[in-house]
Order: sequence, then structure tokens, then C-alpha cells
Amino acid sequence: MNILINAKLEEVYLINNFIDKIKYRNKEIKLYKNKTIFNTFLSNKNDYLVINSKNAITHIYRNIPKFKIINTYEEKENTSILVLPNNTSINLKIGDVLNLI
Repeated sequence: MNILINAKLEEVYLINNFIDKIKYRNKEIKLYKNKTIFNTFLSNKNDYLVINSKNAITHIYRNIPKFKIINTYEEKENTSILVLPNNTSINLKIGDVLNLI
């Protein structure tokens, strides 16, 4: 999958299970499918976007440091979390639809 960020096409790594999480741990942009709770214990400062099944942004968490927990309180089957590098989600707002290619 790819996403267009700041006029640059970036690759998105899909994380479905623990093996994928280990395999892509050093990648900058990751998409966690079917997640409602996410911890930032092992990651640096990042931006976290919670998106629904239609790829619309429902929550935005910017510059979240280590040792925090994000809980969206939504349905697990329809919610995904997109992890982006620090300050790359500044131009995005709640309700925007992401085009994942």
C-alpha cells in the first residue's frame, strides 16, 4: 500500500499480527488493522491517526511520546491506526478521507 504525504508517495506497511510487527518495526509508516487500543511503549514520538473502514480520520494524536496508551472506544472490526512520522499530519483534520493506494 502507498499513501501520498507532502506531495511524496510513501509506502505503508500493513501490520496484521505480531510477526509483521517485528518484521517492520524500523519502518516509519505502518497501518495496524482492526485495532482500538495502541501502546507507544517502544516507539519514538509519532503521529497516530485513527481511521474507520471508509478511510476517514476519526481521531488525530500528534507528537505522542513513549509510554502512552491510545484507546479509541470504537468497534474493533472497523477501526485501524495509521502511524506516521512526527509532525506529518499537520495538514490533516478529522473527517478527511485518506487515499491508500
